[in-house]
Amino acid sequence: MNRKFGLKLLLSTSLISFFTSTNAQNTSKKLDDAGRIVLTSVLPDRVSSNLPEGCGNIMKNKLGQIATQNGLGGSTADPRFIITANVIENDKNVISSAPTMSAIDLDVTFYVADFQTKTNLGTFNFTAKGVGQTEMKAYISALRNINPKNAELQQFLAESKTKILEYYNTRCDFIIQQANALSQQRKFDLAIATLISVPEVCKDCYTQSLAAAGPIFKKFIDRECKINLMNARNAWNASPNQKGADKAAEFLGKIDPEAACYKEAEELTKTISARMLKLDQREWDFKLRQFDANIDLEKRRIEAYREVGVAYGTNQPQNVVYRDPLNWLF
Repeated sequence: MNRKFGLKLLLSTSLISFFTSTNAQNTSKKLDDAGRIVLTSVLPDRVSSNLPEGCGNIMKNKLGQIATQNGLGGSTADPRFIITANVIENDKNVISSAPTMSAIDLDVTFYVADFQTKTNLGTFNFTAKGVGQTEMKAYISALRNINPKNAELQQFLAESKTKILEYYNTRCDFIIQQANALSQQRKFDLAIATLISVPEVCKDCYTQSLAAAGPIFKKFIDRECKINLMNARNAWNASPNQKGADKAAEFLGKIDPEAACYKEAEELTKTISARMLKLDQREWDFKLRQFDANIDLEKRRIEAYREVGVAYGTNQPQNVVYRDPLNWLF
């Protein structure tokens, strides 16, 4: 593997999905989309526009099928890892028959890449052939004949996954250092997303990253607690009535039970409840977030880390990767 891969680290700004690999480090449980690496299907306009009408969508759908049928499909808040393709027409012929048929020969080159570091992780060349009554139908036939379970294509994907894993395994210390630097800049949500981007199959690095995420997460929820508590107080002080109580509840409901100012949030909740009882002669229908005793504490924390990463990614531009012409790749 190219050891320069990712030296300029632009780690994902949201939760990067983990994936199940076939090596000895694999976990046997089935992980959801937030637990795997997902390859996002991308087909640049410059490729799609060179294909007959409708064939661009067929090619993009084929990329999605290839990812899904090889365990790399799904949704992700941030499309860091992509699968794309370039399609070049090699040859076309008219077959003299009744009716006349068109035959097409396409050179399809597949790429798996890290969009953030602009790094090519693997390339695979495939010849697609198709026959149809028109040139467009021949194109459609050729593209549909691409088999997602092709053995060489699967080997290409496996090698690309191995490179991704090797990157995390060899750069774990740097990833943690980068996250700590982001934390010092008070970019807590990005720091957390950086740490939980490590695939679970990289057991040692995954464990170290979760441990490093804990103190940063505490800083994050403490900061968010202060902000939400202040907003709740302002809302209540401005309108000490049902309207103000409802507005305050929006902010109080975001406070994590482990945050440093949680007790202050409890006191404000009691104050509002007492006032609402006096005004309306009924209990205020609001409760602060509390621990669920039925959920393992460590599991709850990991889910909380993931929620931070997903929330951060959701607020980032989602269409950058789809607009990129990928000239840096091919």
